[in-house]
Amino acid sequence: MKKKCKFCGSCHIKKNGKIREKQLYKCLDCGRQFTNSKQLVSTSKLYDDYVLSKQTLKQLSDKYNISVSTIQRRFKTLRSKRYISKDKSVIVHMDTTYRGKDFGVVVMRDSISSKVIWR
Repeated sequence: MKKKCKFCGSCHIKKNGKIREKQLYKCLDCGRQFTNSKQLVSTSKLYDDYVLSKQTLKQLSDKYNISVSTIQRRFKTLRSKRYISKDKSVIVHMDTTYRGKDFGVVVMRDSISSKVIWR
């Protein structure tokens, strides 16, 4: 199996030295450099654990072995998602958590079906 670039998916890569005993690769198409290590947990998985499983940033940091500031930085890249409810009558519970002036999490949930309507 041939190695592929993590960023553009190209097969045109070459070895480009080592860092901390890990092999570095460079993509000849996009020019980005990467290692062959496993990718971190996805941002959407982190966010789902934070919102739906009600875990704190410190708990997520310990669980996935990444810093709290890294988690906050990855959360800032997310966009809100809308879930269209087919139910015409809903009772909405809304919760907002603010982390500073420019970062907050809003979750709206139907209390009857417990489905997330908007986050």
